[in-house]
Amino acid sequence: MRQEEKRRNETRGEETRQEKRREEKRQEEKRREETRGEEKRADKKRRDETRGEEKRREEKRRDKRRRDETRGEEKRQEEKK
Repeated sequence: MRQEEKRRNETRGEETRQEKRREEKRQEEKRREETRGEEKRADKKRRDETRGEEKRREEKRRDKRRRDETRGEEKRQEEKK
């Protein structure tokens, strides 16, 4: 009788330990997923910022080109007069 009870308790204890391990694994996977999501959001933010900087630089280049062309055209007009 006592041995049977002892075995039941051991079995119950093992099941509890296994359930705890499973729960820990679930929690760890959940943390990993959250971390992945955070990393993805950070990467996207960095890419968007970089894209924005590139667009601003390109716009500055275009503006400078337009100003230079306008100045060149004005100089040509002056030379003709």
